[in-house]
Amino acid sequence: MWFSETTHIAFCGTETYRRLACGTVRSMGSLSKLLNTPMQLQPEEHLMKTIKYVHWQEDDAWLGYLEEYPDYWTQGDTLADLVEHLKDLYLELSGGHIPGARKVGELVMP
Repeated sequence: MWFSETTHIAFCGTETYRRLACGTVRSMGSLSKLLNTPMQLQPEEHLMKTIKYVHWQEDDAWLGYLEEYPDYWTQGDTLADLVEHLKDLYLELSGGHIPGARKVGELVMP
């Protein structure tokens, strides 16, 4: 089966904000603990960033890549698993952990 679609991944700023905004708080106790944690957010750090990716299903695997980095593919057993791998890949590529990573750019023509 071949299925391709462009989708988005949402990234959150700091770990505390990520837990609150992305729904990883599992109990009221952990929510209370997080809310009592001092949060030092920079103005742009608390905003979510949207990253586009392309994905498709091939046999029992889900494959995909980030539109910004089309040379670097990853895979997952499920679509959710693929999305987690794509998030990790984005952090590696955008953080400069992969030397010489090729990236898509844009030209503005008159």
